[in-house]
Amino acid sequence: MKKIFKTILNLNLLDLDLTVKKHVNIGWKKIENSYSYLWGNIHSTIIELDKNQYNYIKLDKYGNVKIIGNIKNNKKVKNWYYFDKKGNFSKKTGYKKGLKNGKWIFYKSCGTIDKIEIYENDELKKYIKDNEVINF
Repeated sequence: MKKIFKTILNLNLLDLDLTVKKHVNIGWKKIENSYSYLWGNIHSTIIELDKNQYNYIKLDKYGNVKIIGNIKNNKKVKNWYYFDKKGNFSKKTGYKKGLKNGKWIFYKSCGTIDKIEIYENDELKKYIKDNEVINF
């Protein structure tokens, strides 16, 4: 498989750095000397996915990353990350032996958290949205 690159753009330099750090925390590498300041006050940098960390990578028809995760014994394991058509995080999920497990985070298109669901052995235990918590 070819190398997978992604350009991160943002009008705010601090937001750009925050987005890059989120990606680096899940296995992307920042390409040295790739920062640029574009006309119209747009900051950008290029990152590369470390494909050794994931054995499942789904790309859209344009080559953009849609889903990254790991499969073991034909079952999803560990954290899975989903991206929208603009390349922003849309969802982070967790699995253990193919069962929903841990914190599932759903993001709004602007990058803020929309809701959180907490699972244990495929069973929803807690739902959090707008500072409201529902326990099951």
